[in-house]
Amino acid sequence: MTQAERIIARFGGTGKLAEAIGRDTSSIYRWTYVRNAASVGTGGLIPLAAIPLIKDAAERLGIELTAEDWQP
Repeated sequence: MTQAERIIARFGGTGKLAEAIGRDTSSIYRWTYVRNAASVGTGGLIPLAAIPLIKDAAERLGIELTAEDWQP
């Protein structure tokens, strides 16, 4: 599993994570797409700008995120 897949799973899916951090569901899906010249994906990595939003949402919602969840 990639970093993005683990975090998405902790929140219960892309829609729930998107709602929790105020982003479009399509933005969350992009984190799971392959990263290459023809793709808008991030290769399974969460963009740095989204990390504080995710951490705040997890704390607010009582979702435990471990150090392993953040591993690339």
